[in-house]
Amino acid sequence: MAKCSKCANDTDLFSCFDCRKEVCSRCSTVVEGEHFCVPCWFSHVDTLQPDACSSVLQGDWIPWQNWREAGISTSFYSTIKMLSLQPEKLFSLIPTKSNFTTPVLFALLCILLFWFPMKVFYLKVAMPFMLNWVDSVQMADETVSSVFVIPEETREQYKKVAELPYYLILYMPFDFLVFYVLLASAMQQLLIMLFQGKNGYLATLQIRCYTMGAQCLQLIPFFGIVLSEVVVLVLCTRGFQTVQNLPRWRAFLVASVPLLLSLALTI
Repeated sequence: MAKCSKCANDTDLFSCFDCRKEVCSRCSTVVEGEHFCVPCWFSHVDTLQPDACSSVLQGDWIPWQNWREAGISTSFYSTIKMLSLQPEKLFSLIPTKSNFTTPVLFALLCILLFWFPMKVFYLKVAMPFMLNWVDSVQMADETVSSVFVIPEETREQYKKVAELPYYLILYMPFDFLVFYVLLASAMQQLLIMLFQGKNGYLATLQIRCYTMGAQCLQLIPFFGIVLSEVVVLVLCTRGFQTVQNLPRWRAFLVASVPLLLSLALTI
């Protein structure tokens, strides 16, 4: 029995116009009525008009799903752009059956490029500066307003965090990935099952992974921390509405699980 040369699917097959290999509709794209597999398509990209290239990169699938063929930087940028401008379209293209590593790799890249640099900045630059500034204000004026006074217990906690060695800080992105993406999506899926969601864990994981693109807002000092959390919450809500077919309030409740976990651990 013939199978897709890319994903081994045995239904909805087409023959690539260029290499003649069998490919399914999910692993092919249609250009002027002819089906092309992804490698053959990208071998012809330079000969096509820019509008045609853009429509394929962002039309038939999530660009990151083909990062091996299109390149990491192009696929990453195109996925961030789609998430920013067409989030509902991105969520509608999430395959119910997908490998585990592709969306997780996207989330890890977002964490390393956006969240982690700002985390280091806060720990090693902003926090020590704030502590030194408060100390200087208190030394200059002992009658300084109480708003500038940091309790001693809190001050010691800040100092311990600020003095963390770099080898421990390097583990933070992976801790963030495990807790904020993998564990959070597993707990969200439990709630989705209770709400009789449409799809399984892989769909939920992909929503969580691709919304990590909003971590780019972390690059805005200080305000970006809150802004990124709000945008991730909104995007996750829309994602669960689209992919899991949940009502808005239930989708919002599911999307709030990671934030509620963080608040519970903080308190």
